[in-house]
Amino acid sequence: MLTLEPAPFQSTSISADELAAALGTSTNVFPTIPIEESPSDFVHLLVPTTGLDALSSMVPDFEALGSLCRAHGVHTVAAYSPVAGAAANTIRVRDFCPATGTDEAPATGTTNRAVSGHLVRHKLCGLGADGTSTVRAEQGVEMGRPSLVTTSMTVTNGAVTHIAVGGVATLLQRAGAESV
Repeated sequence: MLTLEPAPFQSTSISADELAAALGTSTNVFPTIPIEESPSDFVHLLVPTTGLDALSSMVPDFEALGSLCRAHGVHTVAAYSPVAGAAANTIRVRDFCPATGTDEAPATGTTNRAVSGHLVRHKLCGLGADGTSTVRAEQGVEMGRPSLVTTSMTVTNGAVTHIAVGGVATLLQRAGAESV
């Protein structure tokens, strides 16, 4: 597990209409939970969706999404479903990163740190009596590289005060590459 600083949050100037067009979806997939930015190591745009169908049906125009991100100083677009495909997991995440040269990432710790903090911020995840919360995020499913990223947090007075992220990713074997 990698210990990180808790993620900060701020509002975004990107409209839901602009975002929906670039993500190849409609604004109907965005619930009333605010779309926010988390500026830290990267600037993550945190995009809640209504569920798995809304998340998996996104067909981004990566050129348009990359242009939109660069125009607003955003590095990644983390769209997430408040439910996961497997009952043991908390959420599913898709992390679109065309502004950094990768269309979609199968497993991202810093993005999951921001998404998990966003869940705490908006009271969307459980909190134990001891002030801890664990978010198990499925990622990479839609791209055929299923990964699981776990974020453990300590929450004090409604704010994340300690956070650690780790997980398992699916290794992609390139044609002609030697297996180790």
